[in-house]
Amino acid sequence: MLVAGLNPHSGEAGIFGNEEKLEIAPAVEDVRGMGIPVSGPYPADALFHKAYKGEFDIVVCMYHDQGLIPLKMIAFDKGVNMTVGLPFVRTSPDHGTAYDIAWKGIADPSSLIEAIKTRCLTRRQITIMKLFDPISFAGVSLKNRMVRSATYEKRADVDGFVTDSLIDLYKDLTQGGVGLIITGNALVHPSGRSVPQAICIHNDHYIDRLRDLTDAVHRLSGTISIQLSHGGRQCFPSLLGGAQPMGAFCGIRPFDKDHSTGNGRR
Repeated sequence: MLVAGLNPHSGEAGIFGNEEKLEIAPAVEDVRGMGIPVSGPYPADALFHKAYKGEFDIVVCMYHDQGLIPLKMIAFDKGVNMTVGLPFVRTSPDHGTAYDIAWKGIADPSSLIEAIKTRCLTRRQITIMKLFDPISFAGVSLKNRMVRSATYEKRADVDGFVTDSLIDLYKDLTQGGVGLIITGNALVHPSGRSVPQAICIHNDHYIDRLRDLTDAVHRLSGTISIQLSHGGRQCFPSLLGGAQPMGAFCGIRPFDKDHSTGNGRR
């Protein structure tokens, strides 16, 4: 297992940054002291080429794009995301949700298929983990280890209230055997609407319908968790009543003029 550096050329002996010397290298030494075969940090520009040739098994990356760019270059349609350290096996496609082609029948399911295959293979290897066995963690008890991950259902009404259609969907999932449901986008502030018909939780007026939703799941012995969401600079004025989108770090995104996205759209 090799660890990538954070800075260009792994800091170039401190010229481009000292995180490698002060943070990463000591951490690598600590892990090696536990008997884990690991070394680094190494410059990322050469590290992934060696990994691609099969010289070692695992690359530990310092941030999202550092790891995903080389992976998607060689296996965009077959990459699999796996979360380690959980008391159950969790895999997912390693690309985004592709809202721009949703419901058009043209999305490529290859990465999803690979994620399912990886999960099944891992399930056979880790025989102690039983999908239908109950499990408890962090003060929460689930009737089994099947989790319906967060997704965007577009089943709230235009004002963000839970609808009967959304309640029926979650009831069907619970009756179908899902141990834990994670809701779709739940907006924590009116400025965070990046998609239409997402449920809202930023005002007490929403509580009664949210309670109807959770009660419906609980009556069927299910468990439900909420996904907090704020679209940030991905929002559009048309979804915000003409207001300007707010980004977490860059403040107001100006819309006083057209901005080309590079593919002809504005």
